[in-house]
Amino acid sequence: MKPNFLIVGAARSGTTSLFQYLDPHPEIYMSQVKELNFFSNERFWSRGIDWYEQRFAGAPAGVKAIGEASTSYTKAPFTADVAQRIHDYNPGMKLVYIVRDPIARYISHYMKRIQTGLETRSFSQTLENLEQEACAWQGRYAYQIKQYLRFFPETQLLIRSIDQIRDEPAQVIRDIYRFLDVDESFEVRGLQKIHNANTRVVRKSRLGGQLLRAYRRYLEHRDIPFAVKKLVLSTSDLGGKVVTTPVPTEAERAKLIAFFAEDTRELHDRFQVPTEGWLSA
Repeated sequence: MKPNFLIVGAARSGTTSLFQYLDPHPEIYMSQVKELNFFSNERFWSRGIDWYEQRFAGAPAGVKAIGEASTSYTKAPFTADVAQRIHDYNPGMKLVYIVRDPIARYISHYMKRIQTGLETRSFSQTLENLEQEACAWQGRYAYQIKQYLRFFPETQLLIRSIDQIRDEPAQVIRDIYRFLDVDESFEVRGLQKIHNANTRVVRKSRLGGQLLRAYRRYLEHRDIPFAVKKLVLSTSDLGGKVVTTPVPTEAERAKLIAFFAEDTRELHDRFQVPTEGWLSA
């Protein structure tokens, strides 16, 4: 089956919750593995289109919207040619982009990377050269959008913020239903539940890190029960050290504001995304 829509990001902005909200709709089919990363990861891209479309082979007859959610699709300039690859595959692809206060998102992403064993530095160390931090560029939303507008018309892109999902979840879901051209009257339960939130974050021991690397290589993209994956992830915490959420100093916050301010203004002015209260203390 060929997907016709993607949730392209942003990381730590509610994409997992949105994935869970959309999945129950009878006219929507989401891949069993949330983040396929096909267009952004050379390891998966090299497997070819047939491998990708097999991830949607379970779609029943009658579904109108088939999709997946990979936040690495808005990771330019560190992932090359993603927008073009998507366009070459399906020029009619619809794109859903969820955004969030970039400083709050950056902190949350830092904590997630600690939890998944991908980050070993202190928070302050990650701020030393933001221009070289892929995680920071994921919060320059206007820049990411413009990569897609080189290939897609704006009518194929729907942008909403995590604030809108929290304040008016039913309305946002209806907006997405309308965008995907599926039945808007379908009501999904549990819209107030937040999925994949940072809770207890553990910096992994050496053994835990090795276990996570094996998980990412052999299990993460396999269609196996979530309970099995969760058990492996929980086991990787053993022997690790609990990490508290960092609170930026005034100097650190000023550095982050300087990095995100112009892009945030453009997101508001050009793309009409409500950003009031963003980048504030």
